[in-house]
Amino acid sequence: MGLYEELLEIDVLGPVAGILAPRPAWVDPNGTIHLFQRIIPGSPWIYVRKESERKCGKWLDVYFTYYKIVPKGCRCCWKVVWTGETLDQLYRVWGIQKEMGLESKCGVEIRARSGKLGKYQGFWYAPLGDGLDGGRELYKKIVAKFAKDKLVGGTELILKRGCTEMEQFFSPSDSWDELAERLAWDRKEGLIESIFPDHASMAEGGALDVCSQLKWIEYAWEHGDPTVVKEYPNIYLDKPLMPQALKYQRSVHSGKDYIGWESVDESSGDRPTLITEF
Repeated sequence: MGLYEELLEIDVLGPVAGILAPRPAWVDPNGTIHLFQRIIPGSPWIYVRKESERKCGKWLDVYFTYYKIVPKGCRCCWKVVWTGETLDQLYRVWGIQKEMGLESKCGVEIRARSGKLGKYQGFWYAPLGDGLDGGRELYKKIVAKFAKDKLVGGTELILKRGCTEMEQFFSPSDSWDELAERLAWDRKEGLIESIFPDHASMAEGGALDVCSQLKWIEYAWEHGDPTVVKEYPNIYLDKPLMPQALKYQRSVHSGKDYIGWESVDESSGDRPTLITEF
């Protein structure tokens, strides 16, 4: 039995994923907006360690998306980003992240606008208080770790600031501090913060990881990843994820077995009865 089939047998969240999408927020009588932690099984990302100092649910999904500011925390966010080509590399990076025990995540990139669709990515996050120097130290640490690994050594690693969506909207990212001063982002963030209390951080591990791994393998198959399709078919799948089309051009079937559709002769007035009740 391949890994995919094993995961299918123990996946308890996937079958009910459709009914696990709660309303994202509600407003109390005082005008305070309470955000719900929205966790839907099948996320493209698996979190190895998630610290509470990053409020990505508020900062990206609300403050940036609706108010078009880059929050102070995001301007202090430095991350090392890995990009790989195959599913086996992704599993190795997941293993490296668990070995290192740092705040990190890895998974599949499903955002077309990222330019990485069809690829695999991993992220390591420097503490928000460490600045650019802390980000560069983290980068050196990850590069040294990868250099010793045959499977992922030589793959792409970069140090970047903030989220891709923010950098694409307010480019380049080294202009953010000037924009923050000119557009009074910090003042606006203070006003917004008064109506959005803190909420729980993203959960990690357990059944969520099982469901995400299934999505990883399906993603690999959909994008023609040789790890699944060609080189190692029995590591992740015992059989094709989707049945192959039966090819009839030189098959053993007889034409007598599959004669053409016999249309009704309209001139004879012989028409089929229309069924209107079910």
